[in-house]
Amino acid sequence: MNLEIQAQAFAFVTADDVNNTTFYRYRMINRGSFNLNQMYFGQWVDNGLGNYQDDYVGCDVVRGIGYAYNGDSIDDGATGYGESLPAIGIDFIGGPLADPNDGIDNDWDGQIDEEEERISMSSFMYYNGDFTVLGPPNNEWDFYHYLQAIWRDSTHVVFNGTNGHDATGGPGPETNYMFFGDSHPDYPDYTRTESTAGNTPADRRFIMSARPFTLPPGGVQTVTEAAVWARDPSGGRLASLEKMRLADDQVQALFDRCFQMLDGPDAPNLAIQELDQALVIYPGNDEASNNFNESYAEVNPTITQYPDSLYRFEGYQIFQLRDPEVTQAELYDPDRARLVAQCDVKNEVTTLVNYEPDAALGVTVARNMTIMAADEGIKKSFQITEDKFATGDPTLVNHKPYYYMAVVYAHNNYKTYNPTDPTALDGQTRLFLPSRLNTSVYSDIPHIESPELVGTVQQSQYGDGPRLTRIEGTGNGGNILDPDEASSHAIAEQFTLDYPTYKNGAGPVKIKVVDPLQVPDGRFRIVFNGATPSSTWYVVHLPGGNSEDTIYSQNSIAVEKEQLLVTESGEFWGLSLSVVDAENPGDRPAEGNGFLNAEILFGDITKAWLTGVSDVDGDSPFN
Repeated sequence: MNLEIQAQAFAFVTADDVNNTTFYRYRMINRGSFNLNQMYFGQWVDNGLGNYQDDYVGCDVVRGIGYAYNGDSIDDGATGYGESLPAIGIDFIGGPLADPNDGIDNDWDGQIDEEEERISMSSFMYYNGDFTVLGPPNNEWDFYHYLQAIWRDSTHVVFNGTNGHDATGGPGPETNYMFFGDSHPDYPDYTRTESTAGNTPADRRFIMSARPFTLPPGGVQTVTEAAVWARDPSGGRLASLEKMRLADDQVQALFDRCFQMLDGPDAPNLAIQELDQALVIYPGNDEASNNFNESYAEVNPTITQYPDSLYRFEGYQIFQLRDPEVTQAELYDPDRARLVAQCDVKNEVTTLVNYEPDAALGVTVARNMTIMAADEGIKKSFQITEDKFATGDPTLVNHKPYYYMAVVYAHNNYKTYNPTDPTALDGQTRLFLPSRLNTSVYSDIPHIESPELVGTVQQSQYGDGPRLTRIEGTGNGGNILDPDEASSHAIAEQFTLDYPTYKNGAGPVKIKVVDPLQVPDGRFRIVFNGATPSSTWYVVHLPGGNSEDTIYSQNSIAVEKEQLLVTESGEFWGLSLSVVDAENPGDRPAEGNGFLNAEILFGDITKAWLTGVSDVDGDSPFN
């Protein structure tokens, strides 16, 4: 025949149902000197979905999908999915090009013979794993007939509401589609499935094909198909089937965009320090990442009618996984993954809701993607002390592996979406855009750290802060200041103090221990190059004198952001620093008007001589 076929398989890592889809591209070249006429492209599928002995099959005519799903409510057996039943569909998302002027609407779009028209699924039929006329094809004529919805006895598939075979299931008009559900445009008032036919779930295969086309000498045809897998964790087998259809819509849209998709911010690399019944996680992106120094910004090319088309970095999420097999697409399934840490830019952007179609309900539903957004600034260290999947004491257990995955997310809201407002239906339905690339599963084991340090006992713990002495400068950095006893007495006696010393962790700069095993001995100096929001800082390990003794800030003090103290050569001091040029009281009345803390201490609590007036509800002067 001199037909060359080139095949390629590929997939994408995403945070949606495209993640569970594999793609196959076939390039067919006629290397002969004659036309290949009446050529069909077919896909044979032995679905074997979990337990292969209890499956149903069917098709969606307009979408062009052949699919398989569980025929009963439990997929039992060693290979079964149990009660969480998936569905899988095969779609010619880019079928072969139709012959010009063939007079057929090949893609069910209502147009005939448009330019570059591609052939969708033009027939779908099943067969059983037996030796009847409804069984597997035996010779080349059987194969060619099955591509045309013709049984082994040369009779055409009929629309009879049973098995599609005239002699054994009853007569009916000829059709090219078996078990089309309610998707056949020519039969809008009929629903035909294996269930309505009364079939017993069994071992099924199906064949779907694209109607005949011509391949001239030297001609090339390219077909792209997708295997779309989807599962609704709580809705059952039919909900999974509907979810697969919705996922197929996403896949088809992706193909129609020539596979152009947003990368999203790269997921962070995680460094994890193992401690006694605790883990400390440090997320970060290297210079090759599109989110180095939290700088991610990406244009969404589908936003064309509004000026704000950029997704911008917003925050981090870290999840504990039930096991190392959890995928990114399962991160928001609480049975598979649970959020253990989160941080986001302090910019009054908090809860981010994506609006997604719900397969079970058949409507678009709001889904909170940020779960517990704090709006308190970016952190670069998180201490984990609890097992989110524990059924009893949640404390981490030493010498037990725990699994984690982290994502970065970005935000865009070019226009607020409101499903009840007709003027807002073109608003942003995807405010939250998570990482697509660089996601990995990290496994670490907490343990007593003294053997790692040859018996040395560490005196500090995660979160401990050093004593700070102010040499010069003003302001509190938005922190509650607590001078030590000597400084407090001096201030009370002298009304002022040139060099106040603050209690551990209670100074104007947030500096804390984040890795107790790495903190070097010595004294440090923090220096600012100005007193404006654009100012930066550096830390010197005294006495200083070379570049390895000094670490410079990566950002100005305009925005609060925790920075791990790492030298240019990569030496980690086990400390982090966070400081911000705090806003003046009165700039944000709705957020406490600058108030931080206050307390009144009495020598005798029974003789509280200064009190406030309590607020009361109702019709009262005190309200």
